[in-house]
Amino acid sequence: MNMDDKLFNYYLELKSPEAGEWNSSPECIHTELITRDYVRREFPVTDGIKVCNVGIGTGGWDDYLGYWLKGKGDLTSIDINKDICEIFAYRQQREGHPNPLKCYVKVFSIRK
Repeated sequence: MNMDDKLFNYYLELKSPEAGEWNSSPECIHTELITRDYVRREFPVTDGIKVCNVGIGTGGWDDYLGYWLKGKGDLTSIDINKDICEIFAYRQQREGHPNPLKCYVKVFSIRK
């Protein structure tokens, strides 16, 4: 499957029965709003700032952080799913995101 087809499927899955109910819920939207407001107020964007997000999810948070940085810093995202990293990086490139993330795949393990 080519990347455009993968991107199309990504968009369709955002509102799938499994994800759509949560992604569209008032609780999710409220949490997103409060978190974005907190970051915007509490962390100044300075030249060379480095930001790391663990877990891409639907990618909305990564998009927001990239715009919030206003080109002054770098955003690195880490996810355990290689496909998510690839499609999200491709989506940002295809949509012309002004400050795209650098994505890394990392499988975490818990040591006993």
